[in-house]
Amino acid sequence: MFEAIARDLDARGATIRKGTIIDASVIGSAAKGDEDAAWVKHRTRPPVHGYKAHIAADKDTGIIRAVETTPANEADVSIAPSIIPDAPGHVFGDKAYDAASVKKAVKTKGGPVKILRKGHRWLPPKKFLARNRKLAPIRARIEKIFGT
Repeated sequence: MFEAIARDLDARGATIRKGTIIDASVIGSAAKGDEDAAWVKHRTRPPVHGYKAHIAADKDTGIIRAVETTPANEADVSIAPSIIPDAPGHVFGDKAYDAASVKKAVKTKGGPVKILRKGHRWLPPKKFLARNRKLAPIRARIEKIFGT
């Protein structure tokens, strides 16, 4: 049903396709006995038993173009190629998506990569600070979707 609504919005020109923002958010399960859910722990947060909603949204309108739900322990980077729509425009994402597989998927579907870069031991983050600061406000627009 979601795909039918997305196709209808595209047919009516509601999505401009100048850009796509991808992100994921953890959703706690209603019961710990839920066998489809999984545990996940981030560095500073307490463990959560639940699911993860992976979303691709239009950069300008905020219209959700793709959704995939997985157990909470699923890596964002492994799901990203499946939620990036065709002709995505510029694709924005946080540092969790800074991987060759995601960049390849974006380029294959015809979009330029605008994903925040993360630092490594051999590649200090200072090199990317200016670029990341420029992209961060655009990428942050998707957080409104998770907050509502």
